[in-house]
Amino acid sequence: MIILFAVAGIFGVTITKAVRDQRFRAEVDLVVDQLRLAQDLMLIFRGDVHLKISPTPEKNGLQYRLVFEHPLPAHWKEELQRSHSVLKTIHAINFHTFDEDQTIDLKFLSGGAEMSKGVLRLATSNAYMLGTLERFVCLPGIPAPIVSVSTRPDEKSCEKLHSDDDSITQRTVEEIRGFQQ
Repeated sequence: MIILFAVAGIFGVTITKAVRDQRFRAEVDLVVDQLRLAQDLMLIFRGDVHLKISPTPEKNGLQYRLVFEHPLPAHWKEELQRSHSVLKTIHAINFHTFDEDQTIDLKFLSGGAEMSKGVLRLATSNAYMLGTLERFVCLPGIPAPIVSVSTRPDEKSCEKLHSDDDSITQRTVEEIRGFQQ
């Protein structure tokens, strides 16, 4: 009986950890998708877009939303400003700029002329301790592919990660502009 309980306990811990890991990865993917969407909308509409991430009023998670500084077609606005799910596994998002209400404002401005630059840390805890899950997103300050990585890159690594993508980004911008005309 003791052996059965020990085995059940081990499987229970393993399953709980696997579920937590999967939820964390899914929430990181949601944030990365929103960053990509904000960048794409900036390029398509040639307008300013912000991705704002802040604690929920109940302090039980983090909420995120896209904010537009230009008018959108009604069907786009309705779809893009609908409510999003609350991030409950990601408890810490670190970036070098915060508003007074602890909101992170990631900017995609002026058709790519001004964008947030730095490393965004998404984690299950503010503390850097064993068992904390974390992913990092390089924001190079220019339109570029946005991906998450498992180890914290420094500024030079971020630049190198995106330096090979300049031609891809330029082709994407040209394609979007050709589509608009």
